[in-house]
Formats: sequence, C-alpha cells, structure tokens
Amino acid sequence: MRRMPVDRWWMPSWVLLLIFATTLPAAPPLPEELFPATTTEFVAIRDVNRMTNSWQLTQFARLLHDPSLEPFLNDLYNHTKGFNFLLETIGCDFDLVKDAAGGEMGWGVVLVSPTEVAHLLTLDIAGRIPQAQALLKEIGQQLHKKGARWDRRTLEGGMLAIVAQLPNRVQLVYGLKDSLLVISDHLPTVQGLLARWLGSATNQLAHVPAFQAVRRKSKPMPGETEMIRFYFEPTNRMEALMIYFPEMKKVKGDNLVQVMRKEGVDGIKGVGGIIAFRSNATDMLIRVSTHSPNPFQGAMRMARFPNVAPVTPDAWVPADLSGYLTFGLDLVNAFDSFDTFFERVTDEPPGTFKAIMDSVRDDKDGPQVDIRRDIIGRLQPRVTLINDAVLPAGPKCERYLVGIPAQSPEDEAVLREAVQKCFETDRRFKARTFGNVTVWEYQARVKQRKNGKPAKVDVPGLCIAVAQGHLFIATQFGLLEKVLKSTEKLAQAADYQRMMQELARLGMGPSSFRGFLRTDVAAQATYQMMQSNQVDQVASVYGWLLTKVLKDSETGRMLADGRKLPPYAALTKYLAPAGAFGRDDGDGWTFVGVVLDK
Repeated sequence: MRRMPVDRWWMPSWVLLLIFATTLPAAPPLPEELFPATTTEFVAIRDVNRMTNSWQLTQFARLLHDPSLEPFLNDLYNHTKGFNFLLETIGCDFDLVKDAAGGEMGWGVVLVSPTEVAHLLTLDIAGRIPQAQALLKEIGQQLHKKGARWDRRTLEGGMLAIVAQLPNRVQLVYGLKDSLLVISDHLPTVQGLLARWLGSATNQLAHVPAFQAVRRKSKPMPGETEMIRFYFEPTNRMEALMIYFPEMKKVKGDNLVQVMRKEGVDGIKGVGGIIAFRSNATDMLIRVSTHSPNPFQGAMRMARFPNVAPVTPDAWVPADLSGYLTFGLDLVNAFDSFDTFFERVTDEPPGTFKAIMDSVRDDKDGPQVDIRRDIIGRLQPRVTLINDAVLPAGPKCERYLVGIPAQSPEDEAVLREAVQKCFETDRRFKARTFGNVTVWEYQARVKQRKNGKPAKVDVPGLCIAVAQGHLFIATQFGLLEKVLKSTEKLAQAADYQRMMQELARLGMGPSSFRGFLRTDVAAQATYQMMQSNQVDQVASVYGWLLTKVLKDSETGRMLADGRKLPPYAALTKYLAPAGAFGRDDGDGWTFVGVVLDK
C-alpha cells in the first residue's frame, strides 16, 4: 500500500485528470448495466444540465424561487441535510457535480449483505474537463479537511482510483474509467462495476427481470423526454435502511422488514418509472410501474384492483372539492383477506377476526348481522374518496368522505337495514335525520383525567349513512351534508373535464384508479396552519407529510418559522390542477401522474 503524504492531498485528483485528458474514451455503458443486481435503489439522469434547465421552467420550481418564500426557505435549508449520501459524506456541493456532467449520472444503494450497504455514484464527464478538474479538486480538499489518509490503486481495466480512509472507519473510493467518474464508499462495489464493464461479470441491474418489466411498462410515449428514471425493490430497500437505523430492529415481535415479508409485500419485486418536466404538453409527468408476477400472500391478498374506475364521477360527487379519487377494489376478497392484517395490528392470535365476525352474526346480544353477506356482499367493487377543507384553518379543517355504490336498489335496502342493526344499540353512535336520510354519528367517549379535565380524544368522528344508492362514511357531518345537498357536480366542472381529456391523451384506457386534485384549493388550509406553526396538529395526509419535513424528530421543534411565509394568494399562480390514472396489468400496476399548466 502506498500512502500519500498529507501535504500532497491534492495530487490524487490531478493525476486522474492528467491520465484522462490524454485519452479519447468511448461513451461508457448505461448505469443500469454497471450497477449490480443487488441494487435496492437506483436513479439515473440522462442529462443533468438539461434536466436542471427543464426543472427550472416548472411551476413548482418557480414557486420555490419566488422571492417572498426566501426567508422561510432559508430557515429550512439551514436545518436540513444534503440529498445525496456520498456527496454529503464528502462535503461536496451538487452544483460542482452538475457543472462536471457531460453525460449520464447514476446513483444507487446496494445491499451488499444482510449487514452491509454500499452507495455508488457514477458521472460521465466527457467534454467537461475543466469542470471535472474543479470537482475533483474540491473532493480532495474536502476529504483532506476530514483527515483522510490516501491510497492510490490501479484496479481492473486500468482504472486509477483513490481510496481515502476517513475517521470512524469510513471509506471513500473515487476514480476514472475512460470518461466515467466513479465514487463509492465500498471498494468491492467499484471492483464489481469494472468487472461488469469488462464483461467478466453479468450480474447487472439491467438483467433483473423486475427492472426489465417496469422499464417496459413505464416507457415514455412519443413526444415525452425522460429526464429521470428510477427503480427500487421495496422490501430489500427497507432492509438496507434498517442497517443504518438498527433501532428499527429493536421492537417487540417482528420488525418492519419481517412484517413486510410475512404480509406479502415482498411479492412486489420492483417499482420503477420515469419523470419528465415540461414534456408532452405537461408541466410535470411521472410514469410508474410495479412488477409482482406471483399471487400475493398475507395482507397483500387484499390488493385486487379491477379496472372498473369510471371516467365520469358519480352524480353525488360535488363540484366544490379539493380532491377526488375513485378506484376499483374487490371488496369481498379484501374482507376475506383482512384477517392476517387485523390480527397483526391488534396482536391477536390467528382466527380472532373470524371469531369476531361470527359473534357479530350469531350472538343474540349483538346486532346479528352477517357483515360479509349483508354489507360487503351488497356493494360494488369500487370506492370513491373525496376531500375538502373548511376555513379558517384548524386541526380538523380537512374533511374526507368515502362513497361505495350498492349493487342494486334491493341491495341498498338490505344494506340500510344491516347498518341500522349494527348501530342502533351501540351507545357510541347517535342517529340524526337529514331529510329522509338516517345518519349514524360516532361520538367518542370523553374520559376524565385525574385532574378533572377531559382527556384528549384522538379517535376521529365518523358519520355513516346509506343514501342515493351508496354507503357513505364521512369524517365530519358537514361534508356528508354537502354531498346530500349538492346540485353542482364535478362531472360538469371544466377543469375536471380538461384533466380527463389530457389523461386520455396520455394513454388512459380502462383503469383501476382515476384521480383529480385542485392543488391551489387543497393546499390552502394546511398552508395557513403552517403560517401559525401548527401544521403538526392538522389531522390530514398533507399535515403528516409536511410535519415529516418541517419538524425535528429529536427536539420536536419546527425547522422553519411559518410566520415568515407570504400570504397564500401570492403563491396560487404556481399551483395547477393535477391528475392521475392507474391500471391493473395482471403482473402489477401502472400509474401515470401529471401536473398541467396553470
């Protein structure tokens, strides 16, 4: 081993470039041809600079660059880490990487063994020698600051590489093979990449059947320019994550990966797709596919989504809403397959779910309703979810309603009677009448604390009714009332009709899923809660996701001061309608999501 003197930390990077500058290399193989089959997360960017330029033209990028958001975002950026593990470990800015990109960039997380993970980054620097010199000089400087000890090696195929040993037993390897810059934290992973390049190994990601399947199903249509392609294997990706967060394994019973395997999530062999910006008359476009060639096991048996989603929303769906989603779901199969999931969540022995359903049907002191026959069996295999919000914003401002159609008027009558039997003797439900509709409203019991004050109630309110040929379940009575009274319908709304026309143009045919979102309406209530630094109190998916980004999990403090946010009206010009569709392919699903121009 040859150790480099500390005062010559700059030498390794310059040596690499001097050798490269004297050659005229051919274009390197695609990243997926070089990355190993054990890659659990993969991202490739065909042209980094072109992608960046296209991204900057999107409405969301322009929103992030709006001067009125700068005070808030500066707060956030000062408390967040970089987006790439290797660059963050080195301390290198992505702008230098972008400037040095002359071709494709690849990124991967490799599950080397059950106890070891490697990270791999490749960058084609053809035609960008000065910029690549700046990048390599910066890498050398940053590693020197971190106390790196150098070792220069010649690897297979004549690749000159620098192996830098950092404190805390961290290893960084980087080198050039023709015009390809390779960076990793695991020398054997780099050696394996070279073996695949030279043909002495064939275990590349591109040969994995799941990768091939999702690439085939998510390929861009004519007129679309793929900027980013990605792939991950859900269960193994989670296993790799748990190596970095071993506390996730220290749980009572099965850890998350074990649960995923037992409940059949590992039946999804791969997920992948493409992302495009300002392409095919869209602002942003994503195509995603999954590959699951074998029948699911465990709770994943519930995942049967027939292609029965209608283009035209049901007549009860009001025009005035934030979001709309309808999807096919084999409800009888889902009910029959629910047992393992229920018993795992409740930590009950096998057979508990069936015993409970038998008791509901047979116990003389119970409702004596056959849930499978009299409720589930009376419904069509399709579910519709709508969402809106009330202002001024508050913790429960977001409202949701599910509607499931009955199979026939006769089935609706049986369903109504079964629902009444279930709730009429339950003290937690109170009946109220709205017109000629009986609404069963859940009222959580408020327990008293030792200090005499009422305890916080976390169980959401529910309103259940059978009306207009549907079973309705709402989180608040106000939204159910809106549905029952509405005269203006979503099907007649111009923005919804435009979205369906665009989705049809993008390949929508018979579908399992169809969705529509007015982003400017959907974001308003949650945004107002962000302004008061209360987004963590919002009972919604939006609030949960934003809390993950804006709140420090260790201290519980918000990472940015919401009071610095501008008035909401200043940002709505960037928020355009979004839509999506999906279909069951038989061996997985394919989804297409799009954001249109405002």
